Amino acid sequence: MMALVMASVVGLGTAVPGPPATVANEPARVESLSVEEVVEAALQASPDLLDVVDALASAQANLVGVRSTFLPQVTPFFNRLVRDDTNGANSLFGISVSQQFSFGPLLKGSVQVLSPSSSGTGYGSAYFFEVNQQLLRGADPVVPAEPLWQATLFRNTQARAAAAFRRQTVLTAWTAYLNVALGNSLVDTSRDQVARADRIVAASEAKYAAGTVSRLDVLRSQQLSASARLQLNDSLNFLADAQDALTRLTGRPPGTTFRVVLPGSLPVTVPDGDTAIDYARAHREPILEQRERLRDAEISLRIARSNILPSLSAFAGWTGTGTSSTLGGSLSAIGPSTFNLGFRSDVPLNLGLSLAQKREADIALGAVRRNLSVVEQDVVREVRQSLRRLRLAHERLPIEEANLEVAAAQFEVANMRYEKGLSSNFDLVDAETLYNNARISVLTSRNELLLAELGLLVTSALLDPADFVVSGRKERAP
Repeated sequence: MMALVMASVVGLGTAVPGPPATVANEPARVESLSVEEVVEAALQASPDLLDVVDALASAQANLVGVRSTFLPQVTPFFNRLVRDDTNGANSLFGISVSQQFSFGPLLKGSVQVLSPSSSGTGYGSAYFFEVNQQLLRGADPVVPAEPLWQATLFRNTQARAAAAFRRQTVLTAWTAYLNVALGNSLVDTSRDQVARADRIVAASEAKYAAGTVSRLDVLRSQQLSASARLQLNDSLNFLADAQDALTRLTGRPPGTTFRVVLPGSLPVTVPDGDTAIDYARAHREPILEQRERLRDAEISLRIARSNILPSLSAFAGWTGTGTSSTLGGSLSAIGPSTFNLGFRSDVPLNLGLSLAQKREADIALGAVRRNLSVVEQDVVREVRQSLRRLRLAHERLPIEEANLEVAAAQFEVANMRYEKGLSSNFDLVDAETLYNNARISVLTSRNELLLAELGLLVTSALLDPADFVVSGRKERAP
């Protein structure tokens, strides 16, 4: 065991490891950023957020396209007819118009003109107009409007996802920023520990040479120095990983390093528990999504019930024709016309599929109602968990700070006793370890407190990204 300890400290020397080397031929870029600038850059350049924004833009484009189908549809047409009989060739052209209203009625009409053939005597025109309204199957206004509702539902879902991801991006940006700040502090703390450990090694070797301590003191101090260097390596790796995460989040090129300043507090006030829970119930996206799914299930059931009914529609129409030697005359001189009024109906005898779809819609509606209650409870549980985490973070930080003061005093006493030869370095090494752990715990607890406050804002949906960007900071300034 003693041989292993000696082997672990061979070649360590007193040099302190530096930061990781940059990639060859890649100049190091150093950039100073505030946390507000990081959030703003992340909201603009985060690749994950941009994917969500693109999905929302696609859903919006789809909604615009579906809406256009409920606008008047105007279609000019032209046909050139060539026959192999004595009538020769002529042209058929005109325009057709239709309008499907989202509440049910369908209007359609057309005007067409047949040009005279080589052996013909004039132009012929035909007019057609009809309005159709379903009376049984499809009479429920939700039936014709279903494509529009589905497109709206999809757009709303993507909009809620984008809003939730924007809040999450703020949390991610703060986490990355705080990790860089924490990494810097951990590196500084580790360097201080390495320096103190090297001084303890030097003092132990000097005392051993003077015969005042045993070889065990030297080995113990060397082991402390090895542990300090390992911790420094871990801190440097943690800092490099944090820098890389911040680089990706802000869209900076690889190799960029950031100078950051640890923020003392959030730019907004953290809500109390009742406010957070009430706001989450009213605004959290999972609850809103489930409520809209409930409405969608109700509409699906209405459609399924409508599809069981026989088809019966009422229609009214008008047709007219005209002929003339000129194009204008054929359009204006309408000859005999006909008004039509009637009903159309068909009754399928096999309703097995329609009845099965109605049953499925019934089951889906019950499941959505049940899941809505579960989702509301889950959201409340998330908020309560965030509240507990925040409360524990508030309680932990002063305890950690008090523990750091005790550990610092203990280290000073142990160091003084060792320098005066009143004890071996066992107490000093133990006090040094406790002091270093206490410093790391305080640094970590400060980060955890800020992240716990942010976590509560995210889970309660009270986090507004505008409050966390540079422009928001300027607006808050007096």
